Amino acid sequence: MTNYLLCSIFIINCYTRDHSLRNQYRSTENHNTIVCLNQEQNIYFENSKDDLFWLFDKTNAEIEYKDNERIIGKHYGYRSAGKVVVCKREINMSDSSEIIFTDTCPIEEKYINLHLHPDVEVSIVSDNKIKLKSDDAEIILTVENGLITTGTYYYSPGYFQQEESCRLKIIPNSDEIVWQINLNQA
Repeated sequence: MTNYLLCSIFIINCYTRDHSLRNQYRSTENHNTIVCLNQEQNIYFENSKDDLFWLFDKTNAEIEYKDNERIIGKHYGYRSAGKVVVCKREINMSDSSEIIFTDTCPIEEKYINLHLHPDVEVSIVSDNKIKLKSDDAEIILTVENGLITTGTYYYSPGYFQQEESCRLKIIPNSDEIVWQINLNQA
C-alpha cells in the first residue's frame, strides 16, 4: 500500500450538495490545511444556491518543486496587516514508512486541521503525538514544534447525510511547523 493510499484511509475531505451547508464544507476550516487568522483562502458567495460554481481563486497556488520523493508548493491566500502572506508546504516521502510535512507561514495565529474518517480510532500518546488506527493499519502523527488537540466536525458520507467525527488540530509554536506521519501495517 502506498503512503498516499494508507493516509487516505485516515485523513479525508468531504463535500455535500446541500446548498445550505455547501460553503461550510468547502471552507478553509473544513480542509486539511493551514488556517490563518480565521480567513478563507478563496472567495465565494453565499447569496443563493446558484453560487455553487462561483469560487474566486485568490491563492494563486503553485508548485515550486516536485520529484518522486518530494513536493514543495506555496500559495498567497492569506492577508495580514494589508499584505499578502506566502504560505509553503513541503512534503517529503523519501522514506517508505514516513511522510514529513513542513508548513511555513509567518502569521502568529495559525493552526492545521486534519479531518479523520469516522471509523478511525484515536489514541493520545502525548501532547504532540497521536496514534490513529483503522482496520489493519495504523499511523503515528507527531509534531516537532507544537501540540495536537482533538475536536469534532461533521463528515458527510453521502448527499444530505452527516455524522460526527474527529478533527485533529496542530497548533505550532513557531513560523515553521514540522510534523510527520509514521506508517505501520498492523
